[in-house]
Amino acid sequence: MNFLAPLQRAWGNLTPGQQRVLIGMGVLTAVGLAFLISWASRPEYRPLFTNLTESDAAAVTAKLDERKVSYRLSNGGSTILVPRSEVDALRLQMAHDRVLKGTNVGFETWDESPLGMTESMMKVKRQRAIQGELERTIMAMEGVEAARVHLAQPEESPYLDTKLSPTAAVTLKLKSGHRLSSSQVEAITHLVSYAVEGLSPQNVSVMDSDMNLLTGTRDPETGAPDFTAKHAEMQRQQEERIKSDIQTMLAQVLGPNKSVVRVRAEMDFDRTKTTKKTVQPTENGKGVPTTEMEKEETYKGTSAPPGGVPGATSAASVPTLLARAQHNVNNALTSRQTSTQYEVSTESQTIDKAVGTIKRLTVSVVMNNLPPNKTAQDMQAMVANAAGVNPARGDLVNVSVMPFDTTHLAAEKQALEKAQQREFYLTVARGALMGLVVLVALVVGSRLFAPAVRRDVPRVFELPEARALPEGVILPTTAEESAALPVSTPLPSEPEIEPLEPARAEEEIQLHRLARDHPQDVARLLRIWLNQ
Repeated sequence: MNFLAPLQRAWGNLTPGQQRVLIGMGVLTAVGLAFLISWASRPEYRPLFTNLTESDAAAVTAKLDERKVSYRLSNGGSTILVPRSEVDALRLQMAHDRVLKGTNVGFETWDESPLGMTESMMKVKRQRAIQGELERTIMAMEGVEAARVHLAQPEESPYLDTKLSPTAAVTLKLKSGHRLSSSQVEAITHLVSYAVEGLSPQNVSVMDSDMNLLTGTRDPETGAPDFTAKHAEMQRQQEERIKSDIQTMLAQVLGPNKSVVRVRAEMDFDRTKTTKKTVQPTENGKGVPTTEMEKEETYKGTSAPPGGVPGATSAASVPTLLARAQHNVNNALTSRQTSTQYEVSTESQTIDKAVGTIKRLTVSVVMNNLPPNKTAQDMQAMVANAAGVNPARGDLVNVSVMPFDTTHLAAEKQALEKAQQREFYLTVARGALMGLVVLVALVVGSRLFAPAVRRDVPRVFELPEARALPEGVILPTTAEESAALPVSTPLPSEPEIEPLEPARAEEEIQLHRLARDHPQDVARLLRIWLNQ
């Protein structure tokens, strides 16, 4: 059985135009399948390395060419893409071969040290190694894309009385959208200072690639960092925290966008240390005796007691002295002394006040309307409690109720509705256009392929019944018999037939024979002709 016969008959039933359209569609389908197969079999590329320097990119590509690995370059040659299945193996191989040198050279620079290096060359090489190691460490931190460290280490000189201190400058290139906090900058400062001998944190400066100083200003006399920016940030954070607490509470009570809150906080950043000593009173008013001492002295003798005028040596005093000398008197002297020491109770207290306390707080709230059964005083008390207001500090809270201006909101809402309506119309238009394209394609396809389909679909037609020939009339079967028929003898009840040429007579005889032997095929052929 020939399976191609139906296809050949279908192809023969098509018109030349339909055949060309079908051939074009076949070619397009073949091209699409070839492109799809090529795209599906193409390897998926993934980044092997990114942000490479020119020297590193050249070294990596040379290594890939040596290993005959296909690769692609992007981002101006700084990114190298390789097939996904080979990424991990290639990274390990590149690390083993030490292909990536980079601009940050660390202590591996000492791996190739030539003989005969002078002391100054060794110092420069050591400084370069320290800078490279610091750059690598800083670049490993989150948010840092690139880093450069510059060290200035003065040489010691016997002719200078004072020793110069080393300094350092760090330049950072941060990743897009990233910002370092003050604590992170301080960490980088301490990292550099502790990695270099004799370098203090005050002598380290950190800046970003946009020329913004991250370490802040310093006191020109002491070199200590100026905390003005840090204090301003602490104040802003405190204000935002209080504002967020109040705004969240009012949004739950009044609804969103129904209140406006502003907070101003006056902070005290002075560090004070107070020592207080308190004397506790006692019941007797004297205190508690701690030491008691009693001293007693006794003197005895037979000498005459002193007398006369002190300092006088005149003749009048001589008899008196003689009389006292002749009269001996037993003398005795007793001295007693008592001493008691008292101590009172004392209390010592040292107070170290924290930095960044609130000295005064001012809160202002504007509401669009009041909630049911609430007054402005009630809302003010609620806001004061939420903000932690202390009247003793002089804190103030003001709550005002006034309608908000919503004209801009109405304009924005109208513009949004117009944009949504325009987007809806565009969506409908796109859908209608796609539907129209599909409809036109269906109509054109139906017009192109309708004749071929109609040829394949049989239709039933009722043919008139064949009439029997009169007796004695025999149809000719050969051309000679047809030519031998008399021209003037017409068939009964049939119109007069003109004589045929021999060739056409032969064809007519074959048609009669075909109709007699294959009546169904002849009927189907006639139906097809009638349809056309």
